[in-house]
Amino acid sequence: MDEPLRVLVVDDSADDALLLAHALRGGGYAPVIARVDTADAMREALREPWDVILADYTMPRFSGPAALRLAQELGIDLPFIMVSGKQGEETAVEVMRAGAHDYVMKSNLSRLAPAVARELREAALRAERQGITASLERERAFFTSAIELLPFPIIFNDLEGRVLRANRASYTFFGTIDPNEWWSATLLSAETRVPVPRGQWPMMRAARGEVVPAVEGIMVLSDGREVPVLSYSAPVYLNDEVVATVVAFQEISALKEADRAKDRFLAVLSHELRTPLSNILGWVKEARVEPALIPQALEIIQRNAETQQRMLQNLLDVSRLLHGKLKLRMALSDLWTLAEEAADALRAVAELRHITLALEPPPAPLPVRADAARLREVLVNVLDNALKYTDPDGTVTLRGEQGAGRAALTICDTGHGMSAAQLETLFKLFALPERPDAAAGLHLSMGLAKAVVEMHDGRITASSPGLRQGATVHIELPLAGMALPTGE
Repeated sequence: MDEPLRVLVVDDSADDALLLAHALRGGGYAPVIARVDTADAMREALREPWDVILADYTMPRFSGPAALRLAQELGIDLPFIMVSGKQGEETAVEVMRAGAHDYVMKSNLSRLAPAVARELREAALRAERQGITASLERERAFFTSAIELLPFPIIFNDLEGRVLRANRASYTFFGTIDPNEWWSATLLSAETRVPVPRGQWPMMRAARGEVVPAVEGIMVLSDGREVPVLSYSAPVYLNDEVVATVVAFQEISALKEADRAKDRFLAVLSHELRTPLSNILGWVKEARVEPALIPQALEIIQRNAETQQRMLQNLLDVSRLLHGKLKLRMALSDLWTLAEEAADALRAVAELRHITLALEPPPAPLPVRADAARLREVLVNVLDNALKYTDPDGTVTLRGEQGAGRAALTICDTGHGMSAAQLETLFKLFALPERPDAAAGLHLSMGLAKAVVEMHDGRITASSPGLRQGATVHIELPLAGMALPTGE
């Protein structure tokens, strides 16, 4: 069966177009031909798909070279074969240089079908190459965007370790990267702090075909900074041959600090859980030896058990918070009533520490929609924190007020006060203070308080004039049925 072929003939002679069709049919094609003889007609015809363009070199109103230029201007990549009855070899060379794919004399049309077949194959190969090139360019764009988006350094090196390419994060990390001299950085062993020989750097190991998983080390940068890093490296293959390496650095300063914070937290947790338990066991033993101490022992045991219960409840609530499982059961409550209940729960603690716990009630109730149990626990934690950091004979004042659509509580103490740095970490979970005079505790309560207050569409803030000058915590919640104002 003859092969279908859509042919656009640029020729002013219908007889010549029929002659071309006859030659193609003799070569095994079943041509569908359209003939044009002006630029406008050709431009309109090219709106449709064609397999090949056959153009007469010379016409009264148009010409083959002009048709070739028009096809090139329109970006049409079709086999373009010039057909002529008079011009010779010099003209053929000229039109081929101009971009025509072949040149056929009308006196030798037996060449036409083979020429068309050849150019169709070449066109298919060009299309395939263009598709491959476009695919490679697309993959290159994806790859470039991906490595530039990553927040850690990624560097490609030749087999000698010289930089071939580095992403933006590399320049941010190293400051500058000289392709030939970036080795001025030093890599230290994380365990011994001994410089790692260059031949053992991850990228050099990868140059030998090794895939290097996370290797911990200390990168000493040109400005003298020491940065703990994890290094990953792998060989880059081309035709089963290693031609380059890629190395990625992950700064782990934050991970190291988190690990240290975890160790500190576990140490404090162990102490905080053991202290009230030791008090309970100690007074149980004393009461069994001396029954007269039973009333005093029961009071102390209850106080320590309540302390431990609050601690464990805070731990459970933090776990629920971190896993998104801390839920509120909202109902209409009076904020000042909850504050009084929290103060009553700590009255004995304040008396034991010889601290005055003063209450200044608001002139009117403070109706809010709240989870009463959780909000009461927040107030207990905030008051307990104030008592913990206030010296004997000091004062903690709890004040309620209403205004501008808000219910507010202010807790002022005359205690240790806080520096600007301590205020920044006050509401952060697990941010344990490292100063030696810090009061004992897990320091979860204020971070948990902030989370719960914000879940009530409220806000909590803290301020202090400085160390030894006391501190103030301010809590605001929307009054029931009113939105909390912003920008205050």
